[in-house]
Amino acid sequence: SWHVINRSYDHIHTHTPATWFIDPPYNNAAGRHYRFSDINYLHLAAWCGLRNGQVIVCENEGASWLPFETLGEFKGTSGRGRTGKTKEMVWVYERS
Repeated sequence: SWHVINRSYDHIHTHTPATWFIDPPYNNAAGRHYRFSDINYLHLAAWCGLRNGQVIVCENEGASWLPFETLGEFKGTSGRGRTGKTKEMVWVYERS
């Protein structure tokens, strides 16, 4: 079953084994367009590493707060200063 939690990660203290899908604002200029973008990414990285189960973290090209790997280049939203394509990165980790 699904359980969606819409709150800051630092208010989630469960260690229940699960699939953790974590998609924070990008750690670059594009991420600053979000309403809530003041994130301590090193703290978030440590928190991600302590989750039990499968952890999937998404980011944008150039992020280095986890050892991200290229997922692919995808069509994104267009707008001022955007090309319409984004290079998505992913970090997948499993801990039991």
